[in-house]
Amino acid sequence: MENIRYAEELVREFLVFRGFTSTLQAYETELSTEIGKNFQVDKILDLVFSEYIPKYQLDRLVALFTFFKQCFTSPADTELFSTLVKLELSVLRYYVVNALKSGRQDKVVEFYGESGNYLMQKREDWLVWFALLRISTEKNTIKSLKNDIKQLNGKLAELQALLEAKEAEISQLRRSHHGADSGNNNLVSGTAGSRHEGQQVSEICQESSSSSSTVHGVDSQSSSSVKSKARENEQASVKEEDFPEVKVDFQETFLGHNSSISCCRFSASGSNIASSSIDGTVRIWTYDSSTPSSRNATIYCGAEVSSLSWECRSDRLLLIGTTNGGIKAWNADAKRVVCDLSTSRDFPSILDLKCSPVEPVFVSAAASRRHGSTIFDRTGFASLTVWHMKTWKPLTVLPLGEDPPAITSVCFNHNGKILAASATDGMIHMFGILV
Repeated sequence: MENIRYAEELVREFLVFRGFTSTLQAYETELSTEIGKNFQVDKILDLVFSEYIPKYQLDRLVALFTFFKQCFTSPADTELFSTLVKLELSVLRYYVVNALKSGRQDKVVEFYGESGNYLMQKREDWLVWFALLRISTEKNTIKSLKNDIKQLNGKLAELQALLEAKEAEISQLRRSHHGADSGNNNLVSGTAGSRHEGQQVSEICQESSSSSSTVHGVDSQSSSSVKSKARENEQASVKEEDFPEVKVDFQETFLGHNSSISCCRFSASGSNIASSSIDGTVRIWTYDSSTPSSRNATIYCGAEVSSLSWECRSDRLLLIGTTNGGIKAWNADAKRVVCDLSTSRDFPSILDLKCSPVEPVFVSAAASRRHGSTIFDRTGFASLTVWHMKTWKPLTVLPLGEDPPAITSVCFNHNGKILAASATDGMIHMFGILV
């Protein structure tokens, strides 16, 4: 106890000599209480877990344990010293875990950087924990990559909007140019037709006058031949009216795909067109200038797109099937993927998708893979699955028998009660669908 009082006097003398008056007052206040008369473990723990670790004061934390180690110098303190080393190891590990849970990967990297020599001395205890350094570094890399991807998506969205605006301007110019050409053609054809009719009328008048001057009577046989020819002319005119000439109202070309287009589908209302390419992209177009182009989008699927199907009850959802067994549901209004499904590993390729015209269900035709020269040779066994479009879960797998050949196409009837599925063996399977 005398040594403690002597140490207190030395500390007081040091504080007075250095002029640390505020510290001296706090020191004397602490000494005047019961706390300063004994060794207070709670105070030390509170200092470690409430100050040093939450505020990431690693240097002070290491200095504290270094001070405690210097207190155990005699051989009799060997057991206490080993316990202190274990405590230091646990506290430092807690420091690393707390930094990771708080999202401070920079503090983890700082810990491994400043404590490298110590960690190498305790290599057996810290060997596994070096993986956290790599994980934290990868997390920082992933975070920076996500930020870069976000910025890139923003730039792509701006470029997409600019491209759509330019395409709309080009379409408008084409329509105006086409309207001007059709008006000129109608004017020329009308003038030529009036001239031709006038020539025909004059020729008929000349023929009638000449025939009336030369022929004054016609017998019964000639009159019957004239009637038969008139009937033939009427029949010919009726046949021509049965097959009217097809006229092209307008023609446009959409540009944007960089590879071969595999599928093209109109939406239920006919306002939008969805097209897919083998490079894994799907584009939504608006062909009518009077329809808002807010739904125009480019969807990146990451694999070759094999099938498209619009929701029949509205234009809101577009189903996309890929050759790697993925099914994406694209919300055209929100411009995002609302659900990402996948078939089983046994059937990793989507051949066709079809939405019911009445119920909120759709059918996917998937197939296994095998080696072959053509697309049908490369498809193996078939699987037909009925999915619910509200829960996005499979309702049932339709029975096709043992080792069924691949289903290449599916379609519903008008009320969605019957499903037809065509197979590579030349068979068409019919199913009654009750939801």
